Amino acid sequence: MRSRVPFLLRLAAMAFTMALASSLAAPVQATGATLRLSGSFQVKETVTASHNGDAVGHVFRHRKFRFAPTCKNGACKSVMTRVRQDGTKVTYATHPQADGTYTGSTTYPGACFLRNGGTVANAYHYRESVVVRPAAPSGTSAASFKGTLRLVFTPTAIGNNHNCTKGSESLKLSGVKQ
Repeated sequence: MRSRVPFLLRLAAMAFTMALASSLAAPVQATGATLRLSGSFQVKETVTASHNGDAVGHVFRHRKFRFAPTCKNGACKSVMTRVRQDGTKVTYATHPQADGTYTGSTTYPGACFLRNGGTVANAYHYRESVVVRPAAPSGTSAASFKGTLRLVFTPTAIGNNHNCTKGSESLKLSGVKQ
């Protein structure tokens, strides 16, 4: 009499493979209660840690962040655009996480602000990362958010020629939908 064990093992392996394949093919959407990030937000940024950056405790008011979701409904990847201190815009994708936050990061060239008030373009290579926790639901979308922004700036050759120093900043974010 033939044993049914190999057949049952093959059947279990097939079921596992099909479940894994279907989970990989599913659209990238958030799990849990993540709110949709969409629209323009007025953001207050507070410096919480700094090395050769703005003073700890310094507050930047009236910053603009905009989130453009890449799906029609629900929580999904949202492209964030924020206006920097020098007026330039930084745009990159934020992705919903299982813990209800959105995270994203990017790199870009940036200016060095000299003590005499001058500005040197392309003096830094910036690495930026953001964590945003949507709050105050307005339907399925967020009406506000809290979060953190982390910047690491490394001088380029141009920056080194102008004595721009390596540094970093961490900022606490508080945004309200406009």
